[in-house]
Parts: sequence; structure tokens; C-alpha cells
Amino acid sequence: GNNAIGFAKKVIAAHAGTDKTPPSVFIPQRFPYNPGGKEFGPVYGYKEHTSNRDFTVWTFGYDVSGISRAVLKYRLDKDGVNPLTDNDNDTYAGGPGVGAWKTIAMTRKLMDSAYNAGNPDIDFFVLPKAIAALYYAKISGLSDTLADYYVEMTDTHGNTFKTPIQHVYVAGGSGGGGGEAGSGVSWKPDRPGQQDTVTILVSHDPVMDNQGGTLHWGVNKKNGKWTLPIVAYRPAGTVVFGDGQAVETPFTQVDSTTWKVALGPFDNARQPVRSVHFVLHYGNDTWNNNNGADWEIHISLDGTNNLSVAPPEINIYPNPVKGNAAITVQGRKNARLRLMIFNAEGKKIQTIKAVSPGRVVFYHHFPPGIYFVQVTDEVSGRVYTRKLVAQ
Repeated sequence: GNNAIGFAKKVIAAHAGTDKTPPSVFIPQRFPYNPGGKEFGPVYGYKEHTSNRDFTVWTFGYDVSGISRAVLKYRLDKDGVNPLTDNDNDTYAGGPGVGAWKTIAMTRKLMDSAYNAGNPDIDFFVLPKAIAALYYAKISGLSDTLADYYVEMTDTHGNTFKTPIQHVYVAGGSGGGGGEAGSGVSWKPDRPGQQDTVTILVSHDPVMDNQGGTLHWGVNKKNGKWTLPIVAYRPAGTVVFGDGQAVETPFTQVDSTTWKVALGPFDNARQPVRSVHFVLHYGNDTWNNNNGADWEIHISLDGTNNLSVAPPEINIYPNPVKGNAAITVQGRKNARLRLMIFNAEGKKIQTIKAVSPGRVVFYHHFPPGIYFVQVTDEVSGRVYTRKLVAQ
């Protein structure tokens, strides 16, 4: 590296005052890597850990003429999906599927060329003649959303470099059932399914202890707004709040320092619930909105806390077939299954939805050829494929 710098300096000296090269910028990294979601590894003692939703983007930047401006830019996707059908998330110009870029100034930290990370086994007997500076910035307040981001640096001559656009889905996690969110707010189970009753607890909250209060809540946040839960989900004493996006359910006092509200199960087909959002509305008409982030509980639509969903059983008989074949699909009892059949050229020749939850039965005549039976679990979004040979 030092030898390369020596040659570069000769070229720079031969073209004094001419600098058309933008800064060199390391591809952006982030910490935590999986904001709002589950992580493992040495940082967490190799134990499951729910990371904070706020995350820091960091990188290294260097320019021989000096860097005059370093910013982090990020934008939010409008539906939480980066589809293959457009490039809105993948270009700086964007499109209708994403919002406008927001800009955050990055903090610079100069690096010591002899820094050994406290490891005595590292001996820099040759020190670098040049070293990049560390740049970092934090993105805060996101939840249950897909974000695009990149770093832009400009040198003192106005040359600008943009890193490739990165993507991250910020989950609606709460730092372990809300335990890290403050105000003694928690819930159990911490990863509920739609069949579960969710108990929300507030402990050691002086305002709640003195004033009492209500749970101000809604479901299925979209485009920044909550959805009003249907009547079937509202416990006794629940009233609709004036904005029409939320309801309020009174807390019940468990003891001198603990209050609770029980919600669910959220298993009514009229309104599948993916998330519950809430804040605290105290009896003195003050609020606790978790420092502006609200609290959010994700509801597993497959009705289980197990993140690994068992695949459906797909039977094709006979296979290979001459003429008619019977296809049966047996999934979980609450699965919404869709079966599609494609020929070898990828043309869809049949679509069948489950008549009853979790089960599909289909008979069909297959002319000679190769076919693919594709089963989609519309709850989990997972797709399973089997090959069928007709002779």
C-alpha cells in the first residue's frame, strides 16, 4: 500500500492543481445488522437477541485533497416490498414506489494508523502512510418499513462519489417484548400468534399508578396510519377515539405497581391482524408514546410462534401419469393455499384455490409433457414446487 501511495504522489505532483477523482468510500455497513429483528453471534454472547430498531450506518472515506462533505441519505419504501417488476428501490432517481431522500450529516472520526484494537499480538512494524477516516450516522424512528440508503462524499474540488444503494427492512421489534422500550411496558407472549391472547403490562409507572389510564391502540399500520380494530377485537369498556384510527381500552390494576390490558385472539377472518400499535393515555390527559416511536406488537398470521412453518404435504398420483392425475395438498389447518400448474414453457394452465382451509384436491387430464405443480401458502408467502411427468 505504501509503495502504491509513493507512485500516486508522483502522478499527483506532475499534475498540480488537477484533481478530478472523487473520494474513495468503503461500501456502507450497519449496526445492528438486523434492526428490530433477531440476531446472534459473539456481540450477543451467541444468544438470541432482539436488536434496537435504530441503527448506525458507518463507512471509511479518503481523498488526497480532503473530504469537505459526507452525508447519509435514506428513503422509505411505500409498500415494504422491493419488487422485480421495477427499479424504484435500486436507482438514485427512485420512482412512485419510494419516498424522497432524507439527508443526515455524518460524523467523522480520524483513525490512528497504529491502532491495534487492544490486541497485543498485532505489531504494526510498518505503519501506513495514509489512512481513511471513519464516518457514521444514525437512522432513528423507523419501524416495520423497508429503507434504502447510501453514502455520498464530496472532496474539496467538488468531486462527488455515491456508494451503491443498500436496503434494510426495519422490523417492528421492541427490544424483547417491550422490555427495553421504557416506562415498564411489556407484553406476553413476546411473539404472539393470531390464536393467542396478548397481555400488555405497565409496571412501576408513577403516572399510571397515580392517574390510571387507557391503552390507545389500533392495528395494521399502513402509510403512517393505524386501522380501527373491528368490534370483535375490542374488550369490554373499549371506546372509539375521536380520530377514527384507534380505540381506547381501560387498564385494570393488578397490584400497586402493575396494570394490564388483555387483547386477542386476533383470529377473525374479517380482519387478519399483522400488527398491534399502541401508546399510553393517562387519566390526567397526558400521553406516553415511547419517545415518538409508539409500541408495536407483531402478530404471526400462521398462528404459531415457531418461525419455521411446516410445508404442506403435496401428493401427485400417479406420477408419471398417462391421462388423469389426482393432486392433493394438505397444509396447516388455517393455511390459505393456492395451487397453480405450469407447462414446461412456463405457461400457467390452471389455478385452484383451497375450498376449505389447509386442503386442496384436484383432478386433471395431462397431455404428454413436463408440468410443474406450484403450491403457495398465502399466509406465510412460501412457495413449494413439484414436477409432474405425463407420458
